[in-house]
Amino acid sequence: MKKVLFAAIALVAAATPAMAEEDFAPAAGDLSIELQFNPFSDNFETFKMERLQGTYMVSDKDGFRFGLGLGVHSSKNTENEEYDDYSSSKYGNFTINLGYERHFFNYKRVDLYAGAELVYTHRWAGSKAEDYDSDNNWVSTKETINYDGNGNKAGNDFGFNLFTGINFSVYKGLYVGAELGLGLDFQSDSWGKTKTIDKNEEVESKGSNKSTGFDLAFKATPALRLGWTF
Repeated sequence: MKKVLFAAIALVAAATPAMAEEDFAPAAGDLSIELQFNPFSDNFETFKMERLQGTYMVSDKDGFRFGLGLGVHSSKNTENEEYDDYSSSKYGNFTINLGYERHFFNYKRVDLYAGAELVYTHRWAGSKAEDYDSDNNWVSTKETINYDGNGNKAGNDFGFNLFTGINFSVYKGLYVGAELGLGLDFQSDSWGKTKTIDKNEEVESKGSNKSTGFDLAFKATPALRLGWTF
């Protein structure tokens, strides 16, 4: 009986360190999905999903980063309650990013990594206004293409980011992280166009509001990240 008791105690003692030393380091085949979190935000966007961000580990040290983002916004303003006059606007964007991560240091629950990514964003925008007379007969339609009249323009953005970050595992499969990076961005807006249609003719004119931009800056976005590993 004593031998059985000693054997059971030895088995528990051997198993306890193994459970205490659970491995939190990333491993080949891991897939993580992240939610961005900014506890210091002052624009009421503490939680935001601008992009669905993920990483797939192809080895214990190397991972491919990917992300998809979609935003669509629209509004309508009735200008005269007696008639059918109204104006509407819309704008949105689609973003995709691809990158590489190198996880170069792991210690207990801490994981340090660095890498690079390419980001592409396509933007669209437009507005329309309908005019009616006092008998509610249609008079004209004015449409703005590639511009919504509120500062949002259609176009394409290209970005290249170098980044480094840290993840801390709260428990197996759940981590929080922060990231810093150096980003190079190029922005190109589309030509704005205006189309006016009335009872007599249709007139389309090309605007002069095409613009391009270039930006190189250090970034700290997002402030914190909450991620799940599957």
